[in-house]
Amino acid sequence: TLIRWIKPRPSVSLAEPHRVQADAADCKLVEALSGIAGLDVRTGLHLARGRPGLYVKLLRKYVTGQAGFAEQLDAALERFDQGTAVRLAHTLKSVSVQIRAETLSLLASLLERAIKEGEPRPVFEALQQQIAEVLNSLLPAIADVLPEDIGDDLSPIGPFDQTLFDEVCGLLDKQLQAGDFEA
Repeated sequence: TLIRWIKPRPSVSLAEPHRVQADAADCKLVEALSGIAGLDVRTGLHLARGRPGLYVKLLRKYVTGQAGFAEQLDAALERFDQGTAVRLAHTLKSVSVQIRAETLSLLASLLERAIKEGEPRPVFEALQQQIAEVLNSLLPAIADVLPEDIGDDLSPIGPFDQTLFDEVCGLLDKQLQAGDFEA
């Protein structure tokens, strides 16, 4: 019954010449990432539904999100904030699984369990040191391979023109008041 109201869109051919170039670039990127020790790129890409762009986005978030892990964990443990420490370890474990950094995932899992079970401080410190060593080699290795991020650049194209802005807003307001919802 929805067919009466929803009209199918014309099909679009995905066989564009620029897509072939993107595939070649993706292959080079995947090859470069595959050389990083501790990162199972093949499985990570599979988890990203075979979309290299999504996998790169996940890797970029991983690098920025986990860069301060050691400092944040130290601060939580110094404050005796077990909840935050467990959350940090759990997050590292989860995002490491997502990108397929298996060693870090396993270490973070052990750290999470040790914190939850109240293991003595030397256990935390040994796991923290191992995690820091792996992060200190993995994060820069990933960052060095990732292409420059130009997709999220929200810098203005030029100076802001208040007069033009007011004029466009006034025109849109008139069109909307007149019932022109395509405005």
